[in-house]
Amino acid sequence: MRASTSKVLLALMAAAALLGAACGSDGGAEPVGAGGGGESQSSPEATEEQETGPTEETVTGTEYEFDAPDTLAAGEVTLNFENAGKEPHEMLVFKINDESTVEELLKLPQKEAQQHITMVGRAFAKPGESGSKPVSAELEPGRYGMVCFVPAPDKEPHAFKGMFGEFEVTE
Repeated sequence: MRASTSKVLLALMAAAALLGAACGSDGGAEPVGAGGGGESQSSPEATEEQETGPTEETVTGTEYEFDAPDTLAAGEVTLNFENAGKEPHEMLVFKINDESTVEELLKLPQKEAQQHITMVGRAFAKPGESGSKPVSAELEPGRYGMVCFVPAPDKEPHAFKGMFGEFEVTE
């Protein structure tokens, strides 16, 4: 069983790396509230832009859990990752394509686990720092998961110590 979970870890980490390379690093996500300031009146265009801009949320990682929202609205979402722990952490985000739970997926062989998910993105942060790059994506309604596969000092991946979670994206 340990060999098959290691294969799942490697496959998910490789998929996350490929996804990151394919998506590039435009760094174009503008913080909430950013933009021209000081004007007391806003035009209809500005109001519409604010309503359709990305939703930003912060996910905090510690030993060995995530503090994340339970639900998010569908659309453009930016997940900023902060590490409040004493070990490095990552946040791999993926859509769950069926009724599987993250815990169940962690127990499956690599090829089988990959059939149940669609990778969304990855963020990494050293202790006490914010993620190198937020996870930004157009999220469709459904169930999503997040895991951290960074190894603990005892070499066991954080996900197997409970550092995984799920959230719902709604219409």
